Amino acid sequence: MLVIDPKLLEQLEGSSCFSIAHDPKAKECKMCDLQQECAAKSAGNNMFDKIKVLKPETEQAMKEASKKQKAREEEPNEDGLTARQLRKKRRKEENAKIGMPDTKKMSVDELWALLEERGGTCETYDTERTQKMRLTIAIKETYRAEYEAKQNEEN
Repeated sequence: MLVIDPKLLEQLEGSSCFSIAHDPKAKECKMCDLQQECAAKSAGNNMFDKIKVLKPETEQAMKEASKKQKAREEEPNEDGLTARQLRKKRRKEENAKIGMPDTKKMSVDELWALLEERGGTCETYDTERTQKMRLTIAIKETYRAEYEAKQNEEN
């Protein structure tokens, strides 16, 4: 059985950081018989604090990589398009290839009707924006499945 000083026990009970943030310089921690146990428990809470501070070389390298990434994103390619514009163009081409209509101007009710007509399913969501996005994805999946089935038949 451990005998703990009642005065120390009172301090520990009143301390807001006991077993949360062990600090060997704190008054309570210096007098505590449970220093090792507390240090082990609190090590999990501050394990990543040491990692947060990067070496200057690493920080510089990360900044340079970030600059290169931004330059690549904004730099026009041979078509004169940025990476974002190129992705958007490819997405439009894919939608045209599989025969998917433009769903941006459609209402939720129109999207539901199209999905039912296509034979797809979709969950119901609270926000209209989320519902439109999910419906569009479900509709695109039906068009893609139909396109792939046609491609498999041809081959």
